[in-house]
Amino acid sequence: MHIQTLNQNKKLKKEIQKQKELLILQSKQAIVGEMIDYIIHQWKQPINAMKLELINFELENLDNENNIEFVKSISKKLTELNEIISEFRSFFREDTKEVFNLKKEIINITKMIKDLLIKNNVLLEVKGDEVEIEFNKNSLKHIMFILINNSIDAFKENSIDNRKIEIEIKNKTLIYIDNAGGIPKEIQDKIFDYNFTSKKEGTGIGLYMVKELLKKENASIKYEKVEKGSKFIITF
Repeated sequence: MHIQTLNQNKKLKKEIQKQKELLILQSKQAIVGEMIDYIIHQWKQPINAMKLELINFELENLDNENNIEFVKSISKKLTELNEIISEFRSFFREDTKEVFNLKKEIINITKMIKDLLIKNNVLLEVKGDEVEIEFNKNSLKHIMFILINNSIDAFKENSIDNRKIEIEIKNKTLIYIDNAGGIPKEIQDKIFDYNFTSKKEGTGIGLYMVKELLKKENASIKYEKVEKGSKFIITF
């Protein structure tokens, strides 16, 4: 009986420690969020000023078709940049649950990290059903960033040349597949455990956070090994 009590106490202490570490992580993110919010506010001002200058330039050069096309092209790029900045800003705002188109939101998320994908030679495809879900957008961003970063790390570690990630929406299920080599069978049942990592410099918190964020919203995730990599199935 005494041994059982000791074991229960140890388990409780571990759980308390886990919650403490997650709270520390969340507080750090909150501080970073405030800094990002301020920086983004500063970025938006010159972007808006440039758009106004372009409008003035266009009005002054209405007789020159080449100039008008140039203005439209630059204006489109500035609008895209503004949208991406707004996405990053919302990423650090307070979490709220809302109804949205899952496929469109995944596409928006991939736009945010377009340069990261290009830098790491990763071809990412989003396909499937147009379906609406009620979920937390910021949680979804965290989840996708963790999965994509894990794939990029695996691509590098396994020296994969033709790097591909495929995200498919089927009804209210998101299927994420990469060709990064997969996770060894002997550790597959541990990958969602707290503080478990197979990486040299891993924290062991990534996939655990994914599981917890989904569980908080009554969603779930499971892993399957596929021929050339990993498959994660998220059910909302």
